[in-house]
Amino acid sequence: MPRKMRVNRANPNFKAIERRKLQQSRHLKRVSDPVAAFTQHIQESPIYSCVSCHRHLYRQTVVKLNMSRCKPESRQLLSVMLAAFNSKKLDQLYICRTCQTYVRRNQVPYQAAINGLKLEDTPKQLRLTELECALIAQRVPFMKVLALPRGRQRAIRGAVVNVPSNVSSTTTVLPLTPAQAVIILIILKRRLRYKGYVMHQFVRPDAIFVLSDGWCKTTSCTVDWTSIRTGTGHAWRKTPRHGTS
Repeated sequence: MPRKMRVNRANPNFKAIERRKLQQSRHLKRVSDPVAAFTQHIQESPIYSCVSCHRHLYRQTVVKLNMSRCKPESRQLLSVMLAAFNSKKLDQLYICRTCQTYVRRNQVPYQAAINGLKLEDTPKQLRLTELECALIAQRVPFMKVLALPRGRQRAIRGAVVNVPSNVSSTTTVLPLTPAQAVIILIILKRRLRYKGYVMHQFVRPDAIFVLSDGWCKTTSCTVDWTSIRTGTGHAWRKTPRHGTS
């Protein structure tokens, strides 16, 4: 038996044959119990970030970055990627297998952040809550979303109602509080005569007014903002009882 092993190892294709046998055995295990294989793969969440495309991926789709094994041309490309990645943990860097293939060829990956795909930070004016986004939206969709019993995926039950909204009239209906207050309570309804409501949150009037000013300039709205604002603050008014509360 040991002599047979020596003969096999003398074969130049011995490593390829053994690797193929190992892949076949792993494939048989996955086919025999695919649920266990899938559960093993997703034990860790997609918390591994690629230094090239900045995507959050699973562990089996990324490899640990080792600069010493790369070519000098590839190292220069990786240095540019690391500068754009801006990570403090230099000893825990990973790259996805797709980007690694392009880097080995000294090519910029199509999904790389340095390929013009880097996302900028969201401006402070656009960091709105869900209800604040609905107040400045031109159309507000209403739908009933529920979780399916198996898989817990989301599904829509019933009809989807698409309600057009006038942003300029929404800003005039907003109840105005004293100048020292920074948030107000808003209740969003499908129709004003309904007792039930869709959302019930606190919103910031300043953010609504800033975005509505820019929105009305682009959509040619004719609103007299001088009647709404006086000086540095707002001219707070009482809300009609039949309006949005």
